[in-house]
Amino acid sequence: LDADQLALYQAVMNTVERLGMPGTGTAGPGDRAEPTPVASTTTSTGADTSALATAQMLHRLQRNPATWRALTESPSLGAQLEGQLAEQCCGGAQADPVVETGAGAPAHRQQIGELQRKKIDIVDQLFTNLQRQLDVHPQLRPVLGALQVPLARIAILEPEFFVDREHPARQLLHTLSSLAVSANFPNRSLSKRLQGIVARIVDGYDDDSQVFEQARDDADALLQQQRRAVRNNTQWVVRTLEGQEKLELARMEVEQALAATLSDDQVPEPVLELLDAGWRDLLVFTHVRYGSDSPNWHESIAVLERLSAWLAKPQHGAERRDHVERELEADTFVELIQQMLDAAIPANAATETITRRLREVLSGRDADFRTIEMTPRPPTIGNNPDLQSRLQSRPRLRRWLSRVDQLKKGARLCYRSGQGRDRDMTLAWISRDRERYVFVNERGQKVAELSRLECARRLARGMHAPHRADCLPPVERSLYDSLENVQRTISQTAYRDTLTGLLNIDGLLLQVYQAMAHARTRDAGHCIIALELDHLDI
Repeated sequence: LDADQLALYQAVMNTVERLGMPGTGTAGPGDRAEPTPVASTTTSTGADTSALATAQMLHRLQRNPATWRALTESPSLGAQLEGQLAEQCCGGAQADPVVETGAGAPAHRQQIGELQRKKIDIVDQLFTNLQRQLDVHPQLRPVLGALQVPLARIAILEPEFFVDREHPARQLLHTLSSLAVSANFPNRSLSKRLQGIVARIVDGYDDDSQVFEQARDDADALLQQQRRAVRNNTQWVVRTLEGQEKLELARMEVEQALAATLSDDQVPEPVLELLDAGWRDLLVFTHVRYGSDSPNWHESIAVLERLSAWLAKPQHGAERRDHVERELEADTFVELIQQMLDAAIPANAATETITRRLREVLSGRDADFRTIEMTPRPPTIGNNPDLQSRLQSRPRLRRWLSRVDQLKKGARLCYRSGQGRDRDMTLAWISRDRERYVFVNERGQKVAELSRLECARRLARGMHAPHRADCLPPVERSLYDSLENVQRTISQTAYRDTLTGLLNIDGLLLQVYQAMAHARTRDAGHCIIALELDHLDI
């Protein structure tokens, strides 16, 4: 182990000592045991003997299903070991609840070395965190719990397990924890595969960690399959949304093109009938498939321009010339319209009706048509000017909106579900105008589609990016939590009264300084309420 790994290992050992976990052998809060260096596991014969003896006791517990069930209810392997030792040493008498170490400790406690007890406590804390922090499916909790004894043996025999991120047992636990989350179930096949992997470890691990390597490879293959499924699901969601957005953008540009082409206030009624009969949809289809710079697009617009010019009220002296031109080209022109409609919208019942109507109009047999004002269709995407003006008067909401604007695809956010459970979702898609945000769950399924304003309000109500520690693998997370508990204990002692739990003067001043800094940086308001309590007795 290098110097940094040794430092982390020693910090964890001291953390367990400082926390006073069950079985650590620590006394009162004023006592402080001397740290045991990691080198003692290899240089001290007594330590080696204690480690081997503890590993043998764990081996007897490893294949006992009753142990797994007990650990599922309360993951305290140290208590299980002491119960077994008490039964062996004391003839089944109840173990003394007072933790004692050294020569004066009971015989069943002397058989487990101090360092080994600390390692077992860390493994206990690890599986406690798995049950408390990870959303493991209920059917898989006993399966993961069956790994507690083998991992405790690994921790006893191979201390680098706590600091070596490449250790196969550590990687296996991380992979199984990812696969066992509730979002992946019900899945009978996956559940059966996971049970088989754990069963091979429980039956096959005999102080040789190679069994963990094979199990890790099998679990990694399952994880890769699961990730491919999530990636494929997410891609389907994104492709659907991109297609919808492309369609909406095409519709918006079609309306803009129609407004520019039919710029007169009054449009001939047959032109509007052609649009409603499918020409507007043809324009959208052409824009989506070929683009607005394609010959197909320009040809579709040119048809509207020619038809509008023929049906518009003729200028003085031009009526006879326009009539002759329509007579010569009408049949070919209407045939072109029919072919284009049939190609874009097959089996359209309105095509025959509109082409018959156009032949009557262009031949002069039906010259009695009106001119109607065309009402443009409102766009479904784009900025809302009224909303932007209202936001100018709400600076706090603007700050949340600026945070929304900083989100990028792939960002993870945590939220509280309707059942009161913490859930994660991933930002999978952002619209081009950044007004729509779509999130997927752990299976790549769409779970939320929020506007920019709705996303800002969710952030203001507590939706947040996961804490850095939440993204750590299980072993690192457990070590982090242990160190965090020590820091919390120290802070509690420094800033709160031990009898009442209320802030002392140092804690009060710290809160005041924090409030003042918050008021300066966030333009926020705070107040201090002073209460005078007469005749207060404790």
